[in-house]
Amino acid sequence: MKSRRDPTPGAWRYLHDDQPGAPAPHTIWGLRRPGGSSDLIAVLSGVNARANGALIAAAPDLLAALEDLLAHRECPIASTEAVEARAAIAKARGKGAP
Repeated sequence: MKSRRDPTPGAWRYLHDDQPGAPAPHTIWGLRRPGGSSDLIAVLSGVNARANGALIAAAPDLLAALEDLLAHRECPIASTEAVEARAAIAKARGKGAP
């Protein structure tokens, strides 16, 4: 069973005001599920909305890539980069320090 802390499954899509059919100036959407509905992830504003939107929409892919990289047999487990990667994964999963 999916808990309330589980993220909307990726991939996510960023729609901005230059795109036809965008429902609001800067929004992040979970892709359509079977049944046709999409989850609204975020509505963004401000001068950095476009850059923030692109980063947020890429979050599920970035998390999966980082987890895959750490699972690779040749990843140096004790390296500073691996420690930082594990901390970032924990933060993304809601297990890191706030």
